[in-house]
Amino acid sequence: MVVGGRGVLVLGPRRHRGLRRFDHRRLLRNGRRIRPLGGCPLRPTAGDLRRRTAGDGERRYRGQHGDPVPPVGSIPGVERLQRDVLSLAGVTHLVLFLGTNDLRRDATAEQVIAGLEEIVGRAKARGLSVIGATIIPRNPEPRGFPANLGFGAARNAERHTINEWIRSNDDLDGVLDFDEVLQDAVNVDLINPVYDCDGIHPNVLGYAALGRAIELAAFDLTP
Repeated sequence: MVVGGRGVLVLGPRRHRGLRRFDHRRLLRNGRRIRPLGGCPLRPTAGDLRRRTAGDGERRYRGQHGDPVPPVGSIPGVERLQRDVLSLAGVTHLVLFLGTNDLRRDATAEQVIAGLEEIVGRAKARGLSVIGATIIPRNPEPRGFPANLGFGAARNAERHTINEWIRSNDDLDGVLDFDEVLQDAVNVDLINPVYDCDGIHPNVLGYAALGRAIELAAFDLTP
């Protein structure tokens, strides 16, 4: 997208539910059901949860995401960088929002950081400003999805290590601390219930909170 003359590109999971093409016809169902941003309602109904069976969850996720470390059936971010970022004209800023699906496949923080470092180095070598986004929480037992998609203590330990690396990395031109925005006030390893769609993704209020948290100064812009 172009913001104030800047070409800002987000490199994230290959098919993030919040970044699908918006279809206004899905906004209302029966004149009252709000289903914004990838079909996630403000509050999941019992019917929504019944439809999200374990099998459906596996079909939805297999082969659709691409974080820095190569998972089975997916293109990792380090391989997509040339096609999705460096080959495009007019890009000035890159936002890195990667790592969550690596962790759910039990990649280590060291592996994820190595992939992020490669992406940062290649992007900076091409003159891009690189903004790092921290990895948001995942509940240990996401609602309506296979349990192995959640984050327990071990995965959260790796997530915190990666996030601290992002926050303290002098090679980055800025940080979007999405983890801090969405985390629960009592348990930082959970998504704040106000912002929670299914234990993995934010709802529309969560996405709005992320948008409000973005400082335009990170993109050399002023309001």
